[in-house]
Amino acid sequence: MTNHSMVLLNIVGTDCVSGQVKSTLANIHIAGVWMDNENESDYEWVLECFKECVFPASSTIELPNVFVTDNDKPLKKALDKSFPQSDKLLCYVYIMRRFQVHGLSKLTSLYSTEENKKYEKREIAQLASDIALSANTRQHLNVAIVKYKAYSKL
Repeated sequence: MTNHSMVLLNIVGTDCVSGQVKSTLANIHIAGVWMDNENESDYEWVLECFKECVFPASSTIELPNVFVTDNDKPLKKALDKSFPQSDKLLCYVYIMRRFQVHGLSKLTSLYSTEENKKYEKREIAQLASDIALSANTRQHLNVAIVKYKAYSKL
C-alpha cells in the first residue's frame, strides 16, 4: 500500500540470456498497474488486460508456463481463472520469510541475543534452502523437511 491507499502490481518476466556466466537470468519489466484493492475481481481484470495485450488470441505466442507470487489468495484465484494451464509457485523470498518467522518464533526463548538470532536466521535460511532449492528428489525433500521440523522443535 502507498500513502494513496493504492497497490502496485508488477508483472515481470524472467528469461535466460547469453553471457559470460552460464544460465544467466534476466528480469524483464512487462507491466505495472496501480490498483484500488487487492481483491479477486480487480486481479482478474488486470490479468485479462495483460493477457489480451501480451498474448492476443490471434497470436501464436505461448502463454506463461509459471507465475511466481507471494501467498496472496485473491491473486492466486484470479491466476487460476485467467491462466488455468500455468503453474503457480510461491516466491522463494516469501517462503524464506515465512520459514524464518515460524522458526524464530519457536526458538525465541532459547536464543535471546541479537548475535544468536542472526545465527538462527542463517541456520533456518539454510534449512529452508535445502527444502526450496536443493531438494531435487522426493526423498531429498522429505529428508530436508524432517531436518527442519526437528530443528524447529528444539
